[in-house]
Order: sequence, then structure tokens, then C-alpha cells
Amino acid sequence: MDWCDAVGFANTLSARDGLRAAYSGVDQCKSSAGTSVRWDRSSDGYRLPTEAEWGYAARAGTHRLFAGAESYEGVCTVGNVSDLGAKAKFGWPDGYSMPCTDRHHGLSPVGSYSSNAWGLHDMTGNVREWCWDWYAGYTGTSTDPVGPQSGTDRVRRGGSWDGYPSGARVAHRRGSTPDDRYSGLGLRLVRTSS
Repeated sequence: MDWCDAVGFANTLSARDGLRAAYSGVDQCKSSAGTSVRWDRSSDGYRLPTEAEWGYAARAGTHRLFAGAESYEGVCTVGNVSDLGAKAKFGWPDGYSMPCTDRHHGLSPVGSYSSNAWGLHDMTGNVREWCWDWYAGYTGTSTDPVGPQSGTDRVRRGGSWDGYPSGARVAHRRGSTPDDRYSGLGLRLVRTSS
């Protein structure tokens, strides 16, 4: 699922549930490389989390290396990550997999692993998740920041079943163009509480 599909899905789900859409400009998203999409922060509809919201939810009040685990050996209990079984199945090189086995060598059903401290599943592994923000380096500190107003890549977080071990760390962040799509890239929707 690419980023434009993700924001379109959020609006479709909002309409189904009688909520006000979070995004405008979605119909021009693909032709504008995502620049046409605007977020109505007063909306009660479904939306992608900001990168800061995603990180806050993944950490769940802790400062662990992974969402729910502190070690590379322990991450297989909390997430579908590149593991020794996938390494053997796909012939991946040394260093490309976690030193553990998580039982899945492709996408896993949501909720197949332990949740983090706040009851959220799959914050580490399975698929990288799109965020609202444009990707850029961090600048300064702030409370609940939203990324830059423009860019070429959107943020994706969370690691996946087929990525380097370091990519599954809570602190790891990457950017992808809004039209990027592959089996290890998906979404997590949120709603603003009142």
C-alpha cells in the first residue's frame, strides 16, 4: 500500500463510520506526489499518526530498544522480524536477520505476538507503517511535533518481516516516496480523542 492509498483508505473508513474525513486533496495525491493532501486537525475521522505519535505509542512509556523487548534476541517474542528462519528460507546474508526465530517467514496475522505495555500489537515488525510527516532530519526539540510542511519522502516506522534488524528498533526512521509500495509496507490508523 502506498502513502496515497493509505490516506484514501483512512477517508473511506471515516465515511463508512459517519466521521468527518481527516484529509482533503486525496483525489490528486498520486499525480501530485502527495503534496495535494491536507490534514484537517479538527476532524474526528481516521488518519495516519504523526511520527511523534507513532514513536510515543511504540515506546508505551518505556525506553526499550524495541516495542516490548530490550534485546535483539528477545525481539522475536514481540514482533515479526527478519529472523533465522527467514534467513534460511530466503538465503539472506549474515547480519540481515535477528539471532532468534519468530515463527513467521512472511506477513503474519495482526496480533500474533505479545503487545507492548499499552496493549498495542505489531509496533515492531510485520510491516513498516506510514506516518503523516514528510521525512527530514530532526531539528530542535518540541512537544508533539509535526514534521516539515513539504518534502519528497514520507516517514515510515516500525521495521518489517523482511528488513535489517536495526530497522525494527523503535528509534529507527526512514522515508519513502508517497508512491512506494511493497509487501513490507502498510499502515496503522488513529483518531484524535476529544
